[in-house]
Amino acid sequence: MNTSNSLSDLYKVGLYTRAMEFKDRLQQLLEAKDGGNMSALAAFCKITPQAVQQWIAQGRTPRTHRLKEVAAYFGLTEQELLFGESVPTSMKERSEERPVVPASGIPVQAYDEGNAEFVPIRAMRLKLSAGISGYGAEPDLTVKSAPIVFQREWMEKNGLFPEDLIALKIRGDSMDPSLRDGDLVVINVADKVPKDGMVYAVNYDGEDVVKRMEYQNREWWLVSDNPDQQRYSRKICRGASCIVIGQVIYKQSRII
Repeated sequence: MNTSNSLSDLYKVGLYTRAMEFKDRLQQLLEAKDGGNMSALAAFCKITPQAVQQWIAQGRTPRTHRLKEVAAYFGLTEQELLFGESVPTSMKERSEERPVVPASGIPVQAYDEGNAEFVPIRAMRLKLSAGISGYGAEPDLTVKSAPIVFQREWMEKNGLFPEDLIALKIRGDSMDPSLRDGDLVVINVADKVPKDGMVYAVNYDGEDVVKRMEYQNREWWLVSDNPDQQRYSRKICRGASCIVIGQVIYKQSRII
């Protein structure tokens, strides 16, 4: 008998059973409260009815912050929503723990597909030609992480529109230490007017490069942040060989 396989199978069955129990419980609660209508719960949680439908159809359990909202909608605790009357001791103990959070702290929310409050920006690869201002874009399959997500309210306050934003993966170390190889940056393609000292994505002779732009002696220059200026010398940005794609407005990095 292969004990490890048996334990693994039991664990998977346990997860499946819990998902099915939550699915059935949520459906029963909706039937009792709203006659099975998902719209009111969706509006309360600020998500789409399709997201609620996925919880039921696929047996998916909502993430922690969303679970709190669903429980509040039905006037239940999260434990009652997940387990009914039977609450495991470990869950009771965990619910009594209160982490110490600074007063200035802002809670981090996991992204839920279908949540209209947030806008996902997926990483793309640009397809460029020398001397042409337009470009093509395709998903960057080398980026395995979740998309960069912005709060829609923040975007509106800053005059940003989802259709104008693309995410690019930094390649090489010419902008190190400001931007490192593998970092993700978000580009606002609606902002193509150079500003002295700001960072831009540029079509330089058919290649997408991310550089800081500096204005000196009545000329624009592409400048690397890497202190090895001999290896990464500045280049003049002039005419059809240097076309601004957009300004970098955000970076995502795991290195501080």
